[in-house]
Amino acid sequence: AAAPVIASEDAGFAATATPVLPEYLPHRRSAIAGWPAGRPLVTVGIPCYNYGRFVREAIDSVLASTFQDFEIIVVNDGSTDPHTLAVLAELEKSPDRRLRIVHQSNQGLAAARNTGAALALGKYVVSLDADDRIDPTYLEKTVWVLERHPQYGFCYSLVQRFGADDTLWKTEPFSLEKALRYNHVPTGAVFRREAWVEAGGFRDELYGQDDWNFWITLGAKGWDGYLIEEPLFFYRTHDASMWSNIKMAEREYIAERIRSLNAYITGQGSSSAAEQFNPPRDPAVRAALDHPEPPPQPPLCPLAQRPHLAFGDGRPALLFAIPWMAIGGAEQVVLQVMQGLAPDYALAAITTLDVRQDWEREFARLTPWIYHLAHFPADDPSEYLCDLVATHNIAGLIISGCAHAYQALPALKLHPGLWTADIVHNTVSEGYLDTSIRCDPYLDGHFAVGKPQREALIRKGGVSPEKIHLAHTAADAAGRFNPATYAQRLPEIRRSLSLKGGEIVLTYTGRLAVEKDVPLFVRVAGELVRAHPRKRFQAFIVGDGPERARIEREIRVQGLQDVVELLGFCDNVAEILAVSHFAFLTSRFEGSSITLLEAMSMGLVVLTTDAGSARDVMEDGVNGFLIPSRIPADFAARVAETLADPARDAALRARARQTVLERYDLAAMVRVYSDAITGSLRARRQHA
Repeated sequence: AAAPVIASEDAGFAATATPVLPEYLPHRRSAIAGWPAGRPLVTVGIPCYNYGRFVREAIDSVLASTFQDFEIIVVNDGSTDPHTLAVLAELEKSPDRRLRIVHQSNQGLAAARNTGAALALGKYVVSLDADDRIDPTYLEKTVWVLERHPQYGFCYSLVQRFGADDTLWKTEPFSLEKALRYNHVPTGAVFRREAWVEAGGFRDELYGQDDWNFWITLGAKGWDGYLIEEPLFFYRTHDASMWSNIKMAEREYIAERIRSLNAYITGQGSSSAAEQFNPPRDPAVRAALDHPEPPPQPPLCPLAQRPHLAFGDGRPALLFAIPWMAIGGAEQVVLQVMQGLAPDYALAAITTLDVRQDWEREFARLTPWIYHLAHFPADDPSEYLCDLVATHNIAGLIISGCAHAYQALPALKLHPGLWTADIVHNTVSEGYLDTSIRCDPYLDGHFAVGKPQREALIRKGGVSPEKIHLAHTAADAAGRFNPATYAQRLPEIRRSLSLKGGEIVLTYTGRLAVEKDVPLFVRVAGELVRAHPRKRFQAFIVGDGPERARIEREIRVQGLQDVVELLGFCDNVAEILAVSHFAFLTSRFEGSSITLLEAMSMGLVVLTTDAGSARDVMEDGVNGFLIPSRIPADFAARVAETLADPARDAALRARARQTVLERYDLAAMVRVYSDAITGSLRARRQHA
């Protein structure tokens, strides 16, 4: 693959950049509102020169797309490698009529890109180098942006490198001023074919950097670009790539030439040099550029009626709507449910908040179909949610604390056959209880994670008990949160956490949010350190969130910099619990806490405030401690009592784990969801 010159954006860019002249600021809007029903909406052009060992992988990545209304044009740019020629000959025999192989004499990468665009039947074109790949959702997401927002001439994503280098190229929102300095748009951006015609195509004399000049030209023509801030394009790095074989001096020479050619955009010089360049040699390319096709004629086919991948391959498809993929109790419940349903259902997920998705990799293990609606230029994300349900044959929607999904329910229920439910995690208004009650007419069911949630739906909301499924929050006590799993590795785990031996380990796990009141945990640690100077305490805070700075201040105020360690988000929560003695839940309000159950499952002595479902789980003094106050000394006193009585300590820990095994079994929780969903979908099919 070719690669752009990427210069570092200096801190003084805004102060030093020469402003773009007003006539070159974004102002264009596409006048092509539809596309003929008999033509694909997207053309994927794949230039190929002696890349037979890679080209199938590039093609397969396109074939796996969630948007299926495309054609693929592989442009053989005069390959001489026998293996490549054999691969292309085999591809020409493909029964898939969406795939075409065209041959031309060796003319270079830019010419091959132009050939693909010239022969394109699509409204949109993407040039995918033969050694690169795209994410299954790349075409769907970029095309949705371009179809819904005619002011954008091209759309692109972040770039994940793979091969010799696995770093992330954080491409940037398009700025013509920046583009005059350095390229920040990947080769594989999806662009309007009409914009390609207007720009005059790719310039083949700008060897290896023709795409950079192309994006500048589109910007100068008044087109804007849109960045989807997800790594949906995969750029292969290897020693045989064209880019790696261009000498640095030549790269810089071409880069300076591009800057010089386009200086007119800031009022420096004439545009004549940029507009006069070597015309394409290929007659088909010249004809496409010289004689643009007229606007499409009816019948036109809207986006929602074009072929999309029906999730599931025969299995029912479920869409989970959550606010984010951050590490938290509610998200853990959703993950557990998805893991349990994965064998029988096709799963997809959406998020709606523009935050760090630290747990996305966990969800990605269960589904390749993840949609972050905050990354789309939509005033109302529910618009895209409705399109998802309509185009991917979604059978059921399950909402977990997602405001936009709740708001979209009236429109979503217009889709015949869609089954809807939500997961009720809390009994307070801030936890979406009121929203769940208000949306009850549009919901076919509610999953209550505990008895308090079920009772609140009935008493406060008047929800029919028949619509409520009691699915107690659970922990994987037999697997991940089984202390026996880690018994042989305890010395190794202690070393990894810099524990020297003899420490009494106190742990908090969860989001660092205001309602969790983690500073109380820090104050408890301080109380213990001051009250028991001969004992060595170590406190771990596992998690992250908006309250981190306030917690750091509390640690300094308490003088506990050497005692309390903020570990951030961790994948090894169970290992940390394995070397811990006490776990704390300090929430002001809570749902049915999964972190509480995980700590009990690992046989820790748990101290919790009287929040959420804690009273249902915890029998004070029997399987842990329920602290009615928010006074640090009260927590510390229970810790001291336990340490002074080893027999009681052992009994508390054993009973805590037994409670989870007997009452909060993960398999039983998943069965509640599975039975409810399976029965509801079966009933809908019978009545259809």
